Amino acid sequence: MKKLRVGVIGIGDISNVYLNNLKKYDAVEVVACASRGLEKAQRKATEHGIPKAYASGMELIADPDIDIILNLTTPQAHYEYNLAALKAGKHVYTEKPLAMTFEQGRELVSLAKEKGLLRQAMEGVLPAEVLWRKKSPYPKTWNPAYLSAVSAELTKVLEDPAAPLLRIIRAEALEKLLASGADNPIPWYGQLMTTPQTIAWFLQLNYWLETYKVELV
Repeated sequence: MKKLRVGVIGIGDISNVYLNNLKKYDAVEVVACASRGLEKAQRKATEHGIPKAYASGMELIADPDIDIILNLTTPQAHYEYNLAALKAGKHVYTEKPLAMTFEQGRELVSLAKEKGLLRQAMEGVLPAEVLWRKKSPYPKTWNPAYLSAVSAELTKVLEDPAAPLLRIIRAEALEKLLASGADNPIPWYGQLMTTPQTIAWFLQLNYWLETYKVELV
């Protein structure tokens, strides 16, 4: 299997975590690193056995022997380097955020799709069911067992006449939420707040009101 050749831009403290972990995987090989000064980049390259060092991120991106850019720069620089890397036909793995604005982020995603990048970088490395799964920042909430667990907890709250949540939310509304199950449509206030997440949010609210003894006036 051909290794993905990685170029690292930004070699602050967090880079050591990435560089040490990347050494554990046969699918990737760090071949270059870049900083805002050649000497600093050379020191990092020597420390981790990296073949090439560059005095700037743009020089590294121009290297034709690099397949994927690992962007560990400051958030303000993410968009600039991510855009340059994608235009150069390279895959990108970046620290969050992807960019500083929604419009910039949308531009990067659109460009990556156009060039067939992003997930394609790991084709043949990750199983297809993992590579192409629906992305969710809260995967546990899609497990049916999670819905069952939070529903049981909210039922306990409804059975407790002293529950502070019932002072601000009608019991009938909570019962309707419980009855909707997993088929509840995505609400207007967010695609991540389907039934399980909404129930969990109400449980957190009740916990907060109870723990901190919040008085409603």
